[in-house]
Amino acid sequence: MKKSEIKFIVSLDEKNIPEKIEWVAEDSLSQDLKESKSISLSLWDDKKKILSELIYGRKR
Repeated sequence: MKKSEIKFIVSLDEKNIPEKIEWVAEDSLSQDLKESKSISLSLWDDKKKILSELIYGRKR
């Protein structure tokens, strides 16, 4: 089975509010960090039957 890693880097201010969001994926043609304005990630735990969500958005 092939595996691939996606890395998110979230820079926070003193109140833990995102100021900068960057990401890079192993399989991407460019290994440079790319900037994003938000992240929304949902993960399903089949054993516990629960949904975990991570949502980050940059300040405007």
